[in-house]
This record gives sequence, C-alpha cells and structure tokens, in this order.
Amino acid sequence: MEKLNIGVVCGGFSGEAVISLKSADTILKSLDGSKYNVFKLELNKEGWKVSASSNVDWRINRSDFTLESDVDKIKLDAVVNVIHGTPGEDGKLQGYFELLGVPYTNSDVLASALAFNKGFCNQYLSKNDIKVAESVFLHSKDQEVDEDKIISKLGLPCFVKPNDGGSSLGVTKVRTKGELLPAIEKAFSIGSRVLIESFVNGTEITCGVICWNGKPTAVAVTEIVFESDFFDFNAKYLSKTTQEITPARIPKDVYDTAMQKSVEIYKLLGCRGFFRADYILQNGELFLIEVNTIPGMSAQSLMPQMLDYAGFPLSEVLDQEINLLVQGR
Repeated sequence: MEKLNIGVVCGGFSGEAVISLKSADTILKSLDGSKYNVFKLELNKEGWKVSASSNVDWRINRSDFTLESDVDKIKLDAVVNVIHGTPGEDGKLQGYFELLGVPYTNSDVLASALAFNKGFCNQYLSKNDIKVAESVFLHSKDQEVDEDKIISKLGLPCFVKPNDGGSSLGVTKVRTKGELLPAIEKAFSIGSRVLIESFVNGTEITCGVICWNGKPTAVAVTEIVFESDFFDFNAKYLSKTTQEITPARIPKDVYDTAMQKSVEIYKLLGCRGFFRADYILQNGELFLIEVNTIPGMSAQSLMPQMLDYAGFPLSEVLDQEINLLVQGR
C-alpha cells in the first residue's frame, strides 16, 4: 500500500508557538512511518519552513499548499494542525485550507472561530444550559471602562484575560480596583478584545474529547492542583509543583457529568478531532472556563496524559482522524 503524505502544521504567530512546536514533536513520534511520509511544516511571520527525514530541500507553494523541490512536487493527502493560537486555532488557517481543498484535522472554520472567541463562545453556550462565570466584554482599547460598574457586577477578585488568546498568556487575577486598568491594558497587549470574568472558586478540572470510531467520545477528567493563584503559563508548563491527577478526585456523578457536558459542548460547537473543555467545580456545580479546539499535545500537556490513562493510543486516534479525512469524512 502506498504511503500517505502528511503535513504536521505547527508554530504560528502567538506566544503559544513554543508549545505548538513541542506538540508537533509528539505528533511526529506518533505517526507510523510505515503508513505515512511525514513533513513538519513550521509557520512563523517570515513564512513556512519544511522539515523531513530526507535531505531534499522542500518548499511550500502557497498557491496550492503542495511541497516542491527542484525536481519533484508532492500533494499532501492531509494536514495535522497543531498550531495553538492564531492563525491555526481561530479559523484563519482552516479557511485557507478550505479554499485550497486541503484536508485538515480538528475543527472547521466556524467552530474554530467561535471557540477561540471566549466571550461569544460562553454567551452562546450559556444559552444552552452550560454554566459560565459572569462577565464583561470589552470590544476595543478605545471603549470607555467604568471600573466601579465592572466591580459592582463581577465583584473582586475577578479575572481579566485576552478574549482571543490561550495558555493563560496575558491573564491577570485582579484583587483591587487599582489593578483593573493595568490588567486590561496587559490583556489588550496580547489580544484585540478583552474578557473580564467573576472569580469562581473551586477545583479546576479538564476533560478531553476525541472522535473515536466516528463518534465524539469523552476521554477522561483530570484534576489540576497548583500553588499559584491560578493555572497560568508558568503553572502549566514550567512549575515542578503543579499536579495533574487523572482520574480527577471528584464524586463519580460529577465526573460522569463532566464527561457528558464536554461531549455536549463539542457537539453544540460542531467540533471535530481533538478537543478539551476546562471547568471549575464549585459546590458541586461545573462552571465552564474555556474550550480548546487544538489542545496541547506536548509531553507535559493534559490530552496525552488523558489518552494514556483511558487506553486510547495516540497513534490509533491519529490513524482514525487521517482515514476520515482521506475518505472525505
């Protein structure tokens, strides 16, 4: 059987690019070399860089997303997208692939764009019986900010975060009125819109979802224990004291609810492929924090840990995803 040509797309334009490169390494190790010719396709603001096991100098033709060398041209059978943040998680790259007819893993344009916009996504899901924190949405840097009104609605502490970012970059836990405006300014330095949310105090958990045998399937629920004020970039990727416990040490009925809710959210957003939903468990109730349509896949990331615990081999999950793409879903 002839090998399929697979591109693993990674990098991107956000601060999450470094995590994306690590995610790509995990994917590259998991793709069976007997089934696939695999190319690492790294995107940055200078353009595309192609890495492959061969010594051929491959280049990407942006007009059709084929690989070209001085003597050959390769059409990719499918692309595995592991760009966290823009332009790989917000629908932009998905739109490009759609126009060119390039099959790609994970969610499509609409689901990606909606899920990446935290404020709009939470508003939509809250209308479908998903509990979310109270929030205030800032559309632009020029928007007038009434600190007293915000604090009156949300209370203190509250969280200020970029509406269109990930990995907790630019997020601040605000405890006093004087910290609010600097936190908003910090968030706007990362994203084009800002979301301010009330503080939900409780246990942080997360649940992964995959497409398994053609059906959305919850993988496992992981409990996250950390020493910092919240699960920030340092706690996620650098701290040696953060604990990620699978299965989460929560009542079975709550565990089952988290699994069910995550699949429900996956379907409501129209997601495909890998997905993760993050929650705070407060007094027995689940409050959604955010969803991730391209969750981290590095060795330190949550999704590979869940897959390992639940007995879903990453290589087999990828095989199923690629087969769906090749068959036209």
